[in-house]
Amino acid sequence: MRRATSILSIYLLFLATMPSFATSGAHFFHDTSATVDLSSGGLVINIDEAGVGQAEVDYSFNIAASATYQCFNGGGNHPKAANKATFSSTVTGTAQFSPLNGRVQQTLTVSGTPLSTNGFGCPGGQALYLVGVSYSVTLTDTTNGVTAPTLTAGANNLFIPV
Repeated sequence: MRRATSILSIYLLFLATMPSFATSGAHFFHDTSATVDLSSGGLVINIDEAGVGQAEVDYSFNIAASATYQCFNGGGNHPKAANKATFSSTVTGTAQFSPLNGRVQQTLTVSGTPLSTNGFGCPGGQALYLVGVSYSVTLTDTTNGVTAPTLTAGANNLFIPV
């Protein structure tokens, strides 16, 4: 019995001295996703990752975004003129979250209109609206070296004033 207690004590000491970042099972769940905030056209990234240990987890994200803008007159109609434009852009960033019991469940929100209108404007009597967006996101847990499958989100038929 004394030998079993001694082996158990050594094992517990080994676990206690292991670095908190020593995880080999970090993985993203299917709940990791991207959606469009329909009130702003912004991007919402939901992170659900387990097996990350107890130390803070660093994330990097690369976003390829596309936005379509269109002019509408006061009656809510879009004249049949060249008054629609689509712009694309990329955005990169980082975030850091503290896990709870080895799991990160967080939401990142990129708010507001997703892209500049690059000077695109409407003639007098018309207003500019965001009418469509699409996103492709690469999300990487840089602490554990794990990348989620590519996340995509998009929405059309938006009518969001710019």
